Amino acid sequence: MAKKLLAEAGTPVPLKIHLLSPKLDFVQLYARAIIAMWHAALGIETEEEAVETRMYAGQLTRHDFEIAFIQLNAGYPDAWDMLSDLGSGYNAGNYSNPKYDALLEQSRSAASPAERTAILQSAERLMLQDQPVIPFNFVVSQLLVNPRVRGIENSAIGIHPSRFLSIAEQD
Repeated sequence: MAKKLLAEAGTPVPLKIHLLSPKLDFVQLYARAIIAMWHAALGIETEEEAVETRMYAGQLTRHDFEIAFIQLNAGYPDAWDMLSDLGSGYNAGNYSNPKYDALLEQSRSAASPAERTAILQSAERLMLQDQPVIPFNFVVSQLLVNPRVRGIENSAIGIHPSRFLSIAEQD
């Protein structure tokens, strides 16, 4: 389907794109995998530019890239944290959609948590239709905790403050 859409759009064959990424080992693994998949599935020729973190941050700030690898991490377990990055927050790709911005603003004054969730889900659907980002990786954490450890709770963002932890006496 993607090849057909590229052809219908008059995209030059082969399509050549430039991928900007920070010079970090784990990012390079992702980047190589993405480049290989784009080439195998779509014939896209991708030139990767892996740069030092300071240079990378500057290029993002100046919007000096075609496609960039950006990893977002939630600071707290709320959809607003991620969605607002594309509104008024960290918006490296210059995404702009007044309907999206209005939904984010509307969510701030929702009458109930259920209404707020529904509004944020609408904003997310709209953003994914516009495709300013291509979500491809969702980090999953697993903890192996000794049964004697008390006070640990599941955390959507993987933060487990030690002030709540204790160790029970051994039986």
